[in-house]
Amino acid sequence: MFTEHGTFIIAFSASAGHLAVSPERADMERFEQEIAHAGYQQGRMLFRIPWDREVDYPLLHRIIDFNRTEKAGCSTFWR
Repeated sequence: MFTEHGTFIIAFSASAGHLAVSPERADMERFEQEIAHAGYQQGRMLFRIPWDREVDYPLLHRIIDFNRTEKAGCSTFWR
C-alpha cells in the first residue's frame, strides 16, 4: 500500500495468477475504459494484470498521478 501525507494512493498485491492493482473506487470509475482497453480484468475495487501480460506502466502512472493531484489537500485516508 502506498500513501502520501497520510492519504491512500494505491495498493498492489500478488497472487499466483496476477498482480492486483487497487486504486480507490473513484480511480476505477475514471480509468475504467483505459483499464479495459489494456485488456485487464476489472472488479469493483481492483484490476488484475496477469503475470504473462505486459504491464501498462503509462496507465499506472496516470492513475497514481491523478490520485496524488486529486488528494493533495485531503486530510483523510480515503476519499
